[in-house]
Amino acid sequence: MRIAVINMSGGVGKTTLAAYLLRPRMAEDVPFFAVESINRSADDLGVDNVQKFRGRDFGSLYESLMIEDNAIVDVGASNIEAFFDAARRFTGGTQEIDLYLIPTPPDGKYITESIETARKLIGLGVAPTQIRFILNRVPREMSDDIKTIYDQLFQFARHQKTPNMVSTHLTIFADPLFEDLASVGLSLEDLLSDEHDYRAMARAEADPEKRKAHTSMRRMISQAGPLKGELDTVYSKLLPAVA
Repeated sequence: MRIAVINMSGGVGKTTLAAYLLRPRMAEDVPFFAVESINRSADDLGVDNVQKFRGRDFGSLYESLMIEDNAIVDVGASNIEAFFDAARRFTGGTQEIDLYLIPTPPDGKYITESIETARKLIGLGVAPTQIRFILNRVPREMSDDIKTIYDQLFQFARHQKTPNMVSTHLTIFADPLFEDLASVGLSLEDLLSDEHDYRAMARAEADPEKRKAHTSMRRMISQAGPLKGELDTVYSKLLPAVA
C-alpha cells in the first residue's frame, strides 16, 4: 500500500502522522518520501533513509512509486501547489498512490482547507474511496463532540457517497508526547525498547540539568505505551483501506 499524507494547510501534523502512525506499522523497509523544502522532515523525528523531493519533482517521485508496493509520501504544505501542478501533467499520476490521508485538526480553517484538499485530489482523478480524513490533534475534552465539530467533513463524505471517508474511529488526540519525541528525535518504539534505568540514573546524578534529562526520559517512557496503544487502534481502523 502506497500512502500519502497531504493537506493544503501547514501545521496540521502531516509529518508526525507519517512518522508515528504509519512508519512503525508498515513493512520494515518501507520507503519514506518527503516532498518538502522548508519545514520539519521525518528524519528530524527519528525516521531513517528519508528520500527528499520538491513538489516540482513529481516525475522522479512517480518513477520511484512505480516500482514500490509499499511507500509513505509526506507532502509538505510548502510544496503542495507545485505537487498538484506537476501531477496534472501525468495521466493517472495520482493513481501511483493508493490511499490519501488528510490530517484535520478541529479548527474551522483546517476543516475548510481539508475539504478543499480532498476536492483537488478528486479533481485530479483520485476516487473518494481513496481518501480518509484523520481527525488529528483533537483535545481529549472534545471526545464527546467530535461529530458536531467535524460536521462539515461528515457532510462532505455523505455528498461524495463515501461515508467511510471520515470516522470518529480515525481520531488522534492531542498529546504533548509527540513534541517531546520530536525534541529528542526518537520514536515511540525507541522509547519502549530503551532499557536504561533512568530513575536510578536521576537519583545518582548531581548535575541538575542531567538529572532533569533522566527524569524526562523516564516520564516519556511511561507515556509511550498508552500512546502507542491509541495509534495501534487508529491504524487497525485503517486496515480495510490499507489491506
